[in-house]
Amino acid sequence: MSASASSSLFPPRQWKHDVFPSFSGQDVRRNFLSHLLVEFNRKGINTFVDDQIRRSDSIGPELVLVILTKNYASSSWCLDELLEIMECRETAGQSVMTIFYDMNPIHLMDSEAAMIFKIATDVTNMLNFTPSRDFDHLVGMEAHVAKMSSLLCMESNEVRVVGMWGPAGIGKTTIARALYNRVSSDFQLSVFMENVKGSYSGNELDSYSSKLRLQEQFLSKMLNLKDMRINHLGVAAERLNSRKVFIVLDDVDKLEQLEALANEPRWFGAGSRIIVTTEHKELFKGHGVNYIYEVNFPSWDEALQIFSQSAFKQDYPPEGFMELAVDVTKVTNHLPLGLCVLGSSLRGKKKSGWTHELPSLKASLHGDI
Repeated sequence: MSASASSSLFPPRQWKHDVFPSFSGQDVRRNFLSHLLVEFNRKGINTFVDDQIRRSDSIGPELVLVILTKNYASSSWCLDELLEIMECRETAGQSVMTIFYDMNPIHLMDSEAAMIFKIATDVTNMLNFTPSRDFDHLVGMEAHVAKMSSLLCMESNEVRVVGMWGPAGIGKTTIARALYNRVSSDFQLSVFMENVKGSYSGNELDSYSSKLRLQEQFLSKMLNLKDMRINHLGVAAERLNSRKVFIVLDDVDKLEQLEALANEPRWFGAGSRIIVTTEHKELFKGHGVNYIYEVNFPSWDEALQIFSQSAFKQDYPPEGFMELAVDVTKVTNHLPLGLCVLGSSLRGKKKSGWTHELPSLKASLHGDI
């Protein structure tokens, strides 16, 4: 390591990095560690890079990762660093994780890639990184997530495709996004492909080219490669058939789109999950999707709550606005998008303003629906 092993290495609670790796450079820097840092970066873990430190820097990580290798103990620098790490563990409660790398092959995992993924997942859990809860406050979301989770059956090692069906504005994309934010970090690769139908040109003269372009977009996002180019539709299977992936294909409207992005379960590794949202339920039958969740309209009470949150930032209308709020829920037929649109349009207005603007907003809403 290029850092000084002085007692100022880990000043208490001045966190600047999530992880500080301690290692013998000749053993792991150009192979194992470089791959591990890529996986940490993908999971949003801020790792200290030892060639960027200055002696006056205080790096103070939440977790120290000690990578013990054959030459670690022969380095006086590493041993001095390890001594300080152990002192910080005792005096300041520093979290330490130890990895034995290439010490006894009998006890290593079958795949180094699998080991790196597991380490990154364990580090994420140790750092107490929590999944996004951005959508938890939305009315009815927990019930939707519970029903989808049951269909996804995460404990199964099969590759499972789950369809989500309902009219435009019912909340399919929001439900899929909530699920994606919660569980995607548990998979090796993940992608949220929004507005698939808008990304597909569907040129009838050359539908194969349209599929290729769509798969290029898909793989570019999944693998984080800019402007990826492919020349056949088998590339997705070649790249992903050994990876556990989580995929959301949002707003699909043609069978060709599914053929380009998720044609067969064998395209993906064991334990993969694919969510497909659409307004066209017949697509599921054509593609052999057996697990389908129909997103129903919210109840009257839920619709009133959705509108009130959008218009008043509270669960129910304030005094004097109940009749108008009930009128809005009827006009929108409880459609969540309509409730939110009208609510945000009327937010902050006086009751007289509602009475004046509501008729035109109703007409506009009916036109959109």
